[in-house]
Amino acid sequence: MYSCHFGDTEMNDFWAIIGTNDLTSSESVAAALAKVRERLSTTSPARLAKFDQSLARQLYELDRGEFFEIPVVRDDGREFKQSDDHFSYARCACILTGATTMAQVLSGDRSFAGFTAIRLQSAELLLYLAERVGEEVFGVKITQLPSPPIETGSNTQYWQ
Repeated sequence: MYSCHFGDTEMNDFWAIIGTNDLTSSESVAAALAKVRERLSTTSPARLAKFDQSLARQLYELDRGEFFEIPVVRDDGREFKQSDDHFSYARCACILTGATTMAQVLSGDRSFAGFTAIRLQSAELLLYLAERVGEEVFGVKITQLPSPPIETGSNTQYWQ
């Protein structure tokens, strides 16, 4: 098992690994995930653990009731409420677009609604990339030390 302690200095490294990605389809999500996976596979187990903890921190930052309440609009125009899982995957899609977009969403300059699209749900795989790269490339298990929880509603200051 491999683990490390999280520090804010890892955020620049995290965003360099994520890069900037334009997500418009499941294919664009797959391409973005492939780029992140490639970058992770050239790093180290220590950086994988830091990446995983940084991801948890970003998911926590996006855990806000106002974003959860945004309905999903299907291609046929029908709307439905996000589930906890759907919301987690939408947060992954937002993060996968990069630091600038995420900052815009958190500041209110850009809507979170675009990330709830069904076609972006495969961004869920971002949750497992560090673990999979650790096992497949380095032959180690990446263990995350305590960090912010990523479950829906965990960031209580943003839920009423």
